[in-house]
Order: sequence, then C-alpha cells, then structure tokens
Amino acid sequence: MLRLFLTANDTDAGKTFVATRLLTALQRSGMTVAARKPVESGWNAQDPSTSDAAQLAYASGEALDQVCRYRYAAPLAPVFAADAEGQKLTQSMLLDATDSDANLLLIEGAGGLLSPLTKDGDNADFAAALNAPILLVVHERLGAINQGRMVLQSAVARELKIAGLIVNGGAIDDPRAIQNAETLAADLARYTETGSATAAFLRLAEGAAEVSEDFVSALLARLRVLDAGSA
Repeated sequence: MLRLFLTANDTDAGKTFVATRLLTALQRSGMTVAARKPVESGWNAQDPSTSDAAQLAYASGEALDQVCRYRYAAPLAPVFAADAEGQKLTQSMLLDATDSDANLLLIEGAGGLLSPLTKDGDNADFAAALNAPILLVVHERLGAINQGRMVLQSAVARELKIAGLIVNGGAIDDPRAIQNAETLAADLARYTETGSATAAFLRLAEGAAEVSEDFVSALLARLRVLDAGSA
C-alpha cells in the first residue's frame, strides 16, 4: 500500500480542498483510495458536515468515523484542544487510526508541517512515524515563496521524503501567482534532486474543480519510487 501525508506551510492553506480533488483524481485513475484525518480540532458537533473529515469521507466514499477517530471542539492545535477536554493525545493513538487495505492511503495532517500534533510530536514526526512521503500545500499569497522555502527546508532537515508540492489559490492568469509558482517549482526540483522520478508539482488555481491527470501520474510515479527506496 502506498501512503501519502498531506501537510502545508500553514493552517488554512487548503489541504482539504486539495485532498478532495486529489482523491477523486486517484479514483478516476483506477486505484482504490482511502482517506484519514486521524484528528480534527475545531469540531462542530452540531453540524459535522462542515468538517474537513466529512469532506474527505464524501470524496473517498467512507464513513466519517472511519476517516476521523479523534475530534475536539477547541480551534487549537490538536494536542492543546485535547488538553482542553482533559484528554491525552499521543502519536500511537493516531497511528492506530490509519488502518486501511486500499491501494493508496492519503493521510491529512492538522495545521502546518511543524504544528504541534500530539504529546510526543508534530506533523513532521507523524509523517516520519507513518513512513509516508509528504505532499506539501503552499497557499498562494504574498509571502508564499518565503513560506514555501521554509517548509521545504524544514522537510529536508527532518529527512522526510517529499512526494510533491502544490501551490493552492490565486487566479490562473495572475502574474504574481505565476511567478510564485515558477519559483517554488524550481525550489522543489532543487531540494529533491534525484536521478529517478522527480517530485510532482502543480499549481491549483482558486476554485479549481479537479487535479490534472499529468500531476496524478507524476505523483504516483514518485510515490512508487520512494516506496521502493530508490529515490
């Protein structure tokens, strides 16, 4: 089974927006896919349909409880939201919530790459424990290049496998957005230089309905190479 950990440069970068479109594209490619968001904070118990997990469940065709096991009301980093309810959240608990027999399992983190996640680690630690390559989502905005470079450098420093990067948002013909994307695409290539399958890159414009087949093909090729340990 291939695994992919979806993380970002910051909270509200559009991880779930990207994930739902990616899940649909992967299913269209003929793969069986599953989605997990092991923990979600800011949970609205009165209307769970507004949650990230509910969107992932709809896209993957799975039950909400299967997608997300741990839910906390406070809109804080999960470890702090759990503390607010008198609960202890550990990495092993989240690992236990990522079971699946699908061809590919997409796991969405909470917050940015270095955001605290559990008592014993952040999102980067969780990706490492999963042995899952990461797909970075960078929100298109002023400062995107700086934040994109910081999260790439952090991933490299933590010795994480990088499957790809998506710049999310902005108008398709916005010159600044184009320039930001071109710069980050070059940075991605520089930080992930390899003689085999290159890291996948995509610019996903504001409100995009789907992820391109070319990106899915590149991402799957990269994941297979990383899984084989030859990148």
